[in-house]
Parts: sequence; C-alpha cells; structure tokens
Amino acid sequence: MKRNLFLYLTTFLCGAAIMGVEIASSRFLAPYFGSSMITWTVIIGVILVAMSLGNFIGGRLA
Repeated sequence: MKRNLFLYLTTFLCGAAIMGVEIASSRFLAPYFGSSMITWTVIIGVILVAMSLGNFIGGRLA
C-alpha cells in the first residue's frame, strides 16, 4: 500500500511539473508567435514527443 501511494504521488507530481512547463512555454512564446491554436498544438506536440522519447530511452536502459 505504501509503495502504491509513493508511485501515485510521484506520477501526480511529474504530471503537474509537465503541465507547468507547458504553461510556462506558452507564456514565453506568446509575445513572439501569439497565443493561437497552432502555438498550443506545437507546444503540446513537442512535449508529447519529448515524453515518448524519454520513456523509450528509459525503457531501453532499464
């Protein structure tokens, strides 16, 4: 039970950190590219690709 709680908490905190990175990057890019749907699409796409690559590389190393 204690191990599951630790894993759930870690997953929640990592998700919150990634959401913070998304919001921060959108605010950083807004003055240059605007806050359009295309900007949000690129930000979310880049984050998903980075997470996929990280999971793939981490899985290979494990």
